[in-house]
Amino acid sequence: MKIINITAIIVCISALVYSVEAFDDTSTDKLSEIMKRGSIIIAIAIDYPPMSDLIKGAKRSENTKCLSNEYTSSEVMGFEIDVAKEVAKRLKVDPCFVSFEWGEIVSGRWAGRMDIAICSVSITSERMKSLYFAQPYSSEPAVFYVHKNNTRFKHIADLSGQKIGTCAGCIFEYYLEGTMELPYESTEYLVKKSDIIAYDTEINSIKDLSLGDGVKLDAVLIDIFLGRKALSDGMPIKQLGEPVFYSYVAPAIDKKQKGNPIPFIKKINEIIMQLHHDGVLNNLSSTYYKIDLDNITPAKQFDIQSLGQYP
Repeated sequence: MKIINITAIIVCISALVYSVEAFDDTSTDKLSEIMKRGSIIIAIAIDYPPMSDLIKGAKRSENTKCLSNEYTSSEVMGFEIDVAKEVAKRLKVDPCFVSFEWGEIVSGRWAGRMDIAICSVSITSERMKSLYFAQPYSSEPAVFYVHKNNTRFKHIADLSGQKIGTCAGCIFEYYLEGTMELPYESTEYLVKKSDIIAYDTEINSIKDLSLGDGVKLDAVLIDIFLGRKALSDGMPIKQLGEPVFYSYVAPAIDKKQKGNPIPFIKKINEIIMQLHHDGVLNNLSSTYYKIDLDNITPAKQFDIQSLGQYP
């Protein structure tokens, strides 16, 4: 009679299960999950040109892997939309776009509802507690604008105590509050104790400023790209002084999610650097901004490893 070694069988089965799980990265690796799914879910802002916007009357892309509550690549347009499309193209997956409240995006804990945010998320020390950031694809000079008829303010410091409009929960509001912490440089706060009027988007603050000098606002703090676009659209505003700080805008990924995000974030780093070296980002910037301002080179030169986010 042949004696069966039960212990040896159990050991062999355990080893087999372990080896299968070791090669099945989908349970632990966010990048593998995306590749297996065949789509990447990208958080964007809606009605935020030239960064992102819906295309009126557009039809959904055919044969898409996007769900019915996700926008396909044929339904959206803009600088950041095209950056996202390039990322998806180089991953060889379908880009699927979703819109969420700004606070949900920057606070993390996305619960798997999106894989990545490409929607003007600037790198800050506070956001790094919840999000991983990839290589920046753009840099944004922050600029004050006043009504074109304004003669009261000669210097940026003159705006202290005045009514200033900006976006709610964004880096510009943090500057006005005096709470902004950038992990790559110190900040000098030239404007103090202002009356902050927060809007859902900076675009609405520009509209209120255009109503007249001091009618609703004395100034706005926005990025120079939106300011230049507003000027080209004929809005009655003018720039006051030089940029008060520069922020770096980068893809963001939730730290608290199912699946190890590190291989994913490293792959995004690789793709963004490819877009820098291939000249794609320069071309997209020229297409959408149409201004003589180099916002791409500083982002390319940014040392993402200096932030020490991951090994």
